[in-house]
Amino acid sequence: DEHEHAAGEEDSIRARLFSRFKGSAFIRGAMDAKERISDRVDESSNPVIRFFRDLSDRLFAETEMAQVIREIRLTDRAFTVSEFTREMEREVIPRVLSAYLRADDAALRSGCTED
Repeated sequence: DEHEHAAGEEDSIRARLFSRFKGSAFIRGAMDAKERISDRVDESSNPVIRFFRDLSDRLFAETEMAQVIREIRLTDRAFTVSEFTREMEREVIPRVLSAYLRADDAALRSGCTED
């Protein structure tokens, strides 16, 4: 219980510090840079980067999502999360929502599965 309390205090202190500085130009720049680097690493076809990304996924508390991404990459080496997300946002989600709002059962059946 003491350990949980100490961890909660540490999270609270970290949250307060971050909230104090999150609006600064430096933090915004750092977060933007992190996002750009993350996208480049995710989209890289370089075998060395892919090796280390896959190794990292296996070593560090692989979440269910990381497991799914790893499985997808085993069958599609060109798969990137950022491109998948862009395709979902630009094409799939608008198409499914539009079909739903029109009550177009045929379109929904062709675009969705039971799973």
